[in-house]
Amino acid sequence: MSKTLIIIIVIIVGFISLFYFISYDNTVTTSRPQNKQTDKLNSGIYNEIVKKINDIARNTEAKNAVLVQKTIEDISIDINQGFSQAQANIPYVIQKLAGFKGCATIAYFMAKDKVDHGSETEKFITEIIGQYIIEPSLKGVKESQIIIAKLNEQLAKNYTDMAVELASTSKTVIQNSGYNPSKNLVDFINKLNPIPEKTTEIAIGTLSSAFGIALEGVFIKSTISAAQRVLGSIAARTSTTVLASLAAAAADGPIPIGDIIGLIIATGGAVWTAYDLYKAQYVLKNEITDTLENSIREYRQKTISDFESEVRRIANEYTELNKRTVNELITKI
Repeated sequence: MSKTLIIIIVIIVGFISLFYFISYDNTVTTSRPQNKQTDKLNSGIYNEIVKKINDIARNTEAKNAVLVQKTIEDISIDINQGFSQAQANIPYVIQKLAGFKGCATIAYFMAKDKVDHGSETEKFITEIIGQYIIEPSLKGVKESQIIIAKLNEQLAKNYTDMAVELASTSKTVIQNSGYNPSKNLVDFINKLNPIPEKTTEIAIGTLSSAFGIALEGVFIKSTISAAQRVLGSIAARTSTTVLASLAAAAADGPIPIGDIIGLIIATGGAVWTAYDLYKAQYVLKNEITDTLENSIREYRQKTISDFESEVRRIANEYTELNKRTVNELITKI
């Protein structure tokens, strides 16, 4: 083989090698900017979606916070009004229970209950305390329960609105940007559209029953205890003979309580004296007044505090639900 031919072959191989390396280098350098540009684009879309999601969640929490504060204020007003009405009724209750006639009536019923093993004393006191102290106090409680039920409904609606807005916003950003979402993300967004059921149940009946039992225990039992301390000795002096005579007389028809009291006092001596009742009424007035005023003051604050705790418990459950929904959406992007 001649030198000329060898030189020609070497030159041709050299050109081929140079063309190959130049072509390979051009392929690598043009593909890298495309990958970087795609990553940058996806990152920007991701950040935009996350920002919008967090903005929607913050707006929902802000609305909920205003709603919760308003609810607490409304409940406080209703409960205070109920207990204030009960407090305003105390003078009338004292007149009915601890006046001269009230003391005589209670003393008679106490003596009669001892013989009959009945509960006339408790019925008499319960009727008055229930109507003028317990019912006004529970009125504010019942109205507050209605307010809490409305709060629950509004928080559920706010969650629904948030879920729908999250789905709509995420879809809009994805469609407008050309972002290619995963199937998990699409499925989750579709689940956000239906209106969710309430996630928090409020035991309204339990609250009402609990407060009713508590108020009965405080107001009625404490009043009966005060009456027994003050009038117990007077009632104990009512003889079985007198009660039997009254029972026989009542067989022909009911005897007005005033006539019964008058008959017992008229027997004098070993039974009652008007002076006993006159002295007892002032002691009983002070005891019942102190009991009712202290109990109303204590349970006014306790009721407001318990309802506020219930409001915040419900609000916290919705806050946690909102957070879980947002976090799950973000993790699927």
